[in-house]
Amino acid sequence: MAKKIPEQPDGGPQPAGLGADYLRDASELMLSQFRAATEMAMSAGRLTMGAGGLPSTEAAAGVLAYLQKLAAQIPLPNAQLDLLIKELQAKRALIGALQLQLGAFEQQLEMMEKSLQPLQEWGQQWSDVQKSLTDAVRNFSIHTPEGGPA
Repeated sequence: MAKKIPEQPDGGPQPAGLGADYLRDASELMLSQFRAATEMAMSAGRLTMGAGGLPSTEAAAGVLAYLQKLAAQIPLPNAQLDLLIKELQAKRALIGALQLQLGAFEQQLEMMEKSLQPLQEWGQQWSDVQKSLTDAVRNFSIHTPEGGPA
């Protein structure tokens, strides 16, 4: 009886920072399984007490068979914790992979920035040349009489 991952009111999964909630849920589930096992063991004891007319070996065999059925029905408490630990390990591995990808992406952006730097400098030089040419043409037209040769 695995517990479902808690969801937000909009139906999406809860944010990753809710590890305490998962731990609380796993603890509650484990306690409920222990309670169920205790109740079943107590009912096995009552079954033994109620079988007063049977010979003792038959009563013991009945109790053992009942306890075997009981043990097969109850999930192991460690299974829930193992599942939780595996989920946490998978999330940590995912975070590690994302960190590697982000590091590679940051290096690519740095290389792109460095490769665009000369182009930016060339563009600035071209803008300076263009400005000086337009200033020269403007100065030339200001100093020459209109309609006359220079």
